Amino acid sequence: MVIPGKLIAGKLLEKLKKEVREGVKKGKNAPKLVVVSVGYNPANAQFITNKERSAKFIGANFQHIHFKKTPKFEEFIRIISTIGHDPEVAAMIVQRPLPANLASETLINYIPPQKEIEGFSKKSPHIPPLGLAVLTVLKYIYNPAGRETTDNIIVDLKKDVQFIKGLIKRKKIVLLGRGETGGAPVGKTLSDLKINYININSQTPHPEGFIQEGDIVISAVGKKVITHNVLKQGCILMSIGLHQEGNKWIGDYSENEIEPVAGFYTPTPGGMGPLNVAYLMFNLVGAWGLKLSRLAHLHSLSKD
Repeated sequence: MVIPGKLIAGKLLEKLKKEVREGVKKGKNAPKLVVVSVGYNPANAQFITNKERSAKFIGANFQHIHFKKTPKFEEFIRIISTIGHDPEVAAMIVQRPLPANLASETLINYIPPQKEIEGFSKKSPHIPPLGLAVLTVLKYIYNPAGRETTDNIIVDLKKDVQFIKGLIKRKKIVLLGRGETGGAPVGKTLSDLKINYININSQTPHPEGFIQEGDIVISAVGKKVITHNVLKQGCILMSIGLHQEGNKWIGDYSENEIEPVAGFYTPTPGGMGPLNVAYLMFNLVGAWGLKLSRLAHLHSLSKD
């Protein structure tokens, strides 16, 4: 059965749109998201377009700062720091991958933690959107009674952690890939929630043995690595990785090939991608709330 990622994402975006509208009606400035990118990458261009479309849909302001040529590292971090400390900016994203001279782990330190909505920073209060997307898929599948209500589909970690753990108890989770924008944030989310999983990568000997035992298989590789003959009958299959073939975006498996074996699977496009972006907007609205709370606190201090 196909997991309707796009449909679920749409419900979340509608909910966020109402939250933003209510805040603006009360006189609050709409949240502002700034995305910074360097050079041209077809995949990145599409990702940024998707973020812009979703941000504008929920009523947020969106700005894309694009460097056609690669700047010096010092100049880049100065600009990142300036944007990050702009009081009008609720959140910012530095689009990955970056050119080698800019791809430093220290770069994330120049973004204030509350505005780092991708959850890469250890200090960020935000859960990685991909991690939330994975948990949402699991909640959707294992809690069919809650599918009709938006609030029952969307993951709320304050009340859902133990519930989700109970749903997937004794289920073997296999995660393929450890890239910074795919496998790593999913692995971080599962680890932080103390959900056991097996992480395999290109260096893992005989990976098919692990995949065949997986009740839940999450692939974040970016090329076709999953075939029907390595899957457990009735498993749940999610493709985070994607690659381009001609004008089409393809996931880590052929949907026609795995459909007879997988109990549930995400399509590409229309699966994990929309959910990832929707939860990015979820974190944007969360960052906006933190910003408004901070401003209210500062305002109260100024009156004392």
